[in-house]
Amino acid sequence: MEIKTQRAEFGWPGGDRPGALVFRHDPAPEIRDAILDCVLPAVAETPSSVNELHALTPPDGAIGRYRLAVGGREWFVRVSARTGHAALEQAITGWLRDHGVAVNHLEVAGLALNFGGDALRADIRELLDARHFDDTDADLRSLAVEIARCHSALRDFPHTDEVEANAAARFTQLGKVRDQIADAVALENWAFLCQNTNWAHDHAQWFRDMVRNYEPRLDLRPGAQVLHAQIHRANVLYRADARAVLLDFEEAVQTFAPVAWDMAYFVQRFCLADAAEKLPAHLALVRAAYSAPVPGL
Repeated sequence: MEIKTQRAEFGWPGGDRPGALVFRHDPAPEIRDAILDCVLPAVAETPSSVNELHALTPPDGAIGRYRLAVGGREWFVRVSARTGHAALEQAITGWLRDHGVAVNHLEVAGLALNFGGDALRADIRELLDARHFDDTDADLRSLAVEIARCHSALRDFPHTDEVEANAAARFTQLGKVRDQIADAVALENWAFLCQNTNWAHDHAQWFRDMVRNYEPRLDLRPGAQVLHAQIHRANVLYRADARAVLLDFEEAVQTFAPVAWDMAYFVQRFCLADAAEKLPAHLALVRAAYSAPVPGL
């Protein structure tokens, strides 16, 4: 079940090659009824007896991404098993929208949806008439400009203390996992590290290097701030005017780190998929469009 949930949650493996934005899958009647019962009161005062609801990818249970048409409007509905920090995520997108950053704001966040014995979360956003990245320099430049606007606005986010506390707790836990891995390597407890014990044994030096070099407390580094934290191709859309729109700030609620986090994620997902000879030119383009130094970029 976990594997199926992951597939429906993310839509595309790793977000690197998002598919066409075509909502063509009909959910089962019981799923449709459960979702409509949950979200219609939030978006329509007098819900029509006929409401269109189609999934982007085949849903697993109720989990998935949907297009809802009701009352002459279209909405993007996401149902997730990851309850997260809905109010804080909504506050982030609202702050960015109010400060001129192009985001797909969470109009309604954290609706409780119970289906099949699972406690799920439903969010509602405006359905954008937009497209994904088209591998052009213009799109790359537009995204770098929007990330710069996002970072500038988030430096003054009024709930920064809450994000920083979430990040500290998360990074501290990752530090404990690193220490557990280090202990397992020292004891040659390969079964703790990997189901394939032969592979773990053969890559022991890789584990040693990883635990020696991995320092998760990014929240303590100079210049740490609230970020987007997950800038991959499925989390960016482009409007008709070619302006980049940032989506899905669910990781922003628990990430407090230098802006290099976002920029490294951006370069990895948007630049490294191309031929290696293009990378220097793309890095130069990103630096110029971001218009501020990014250490290590």
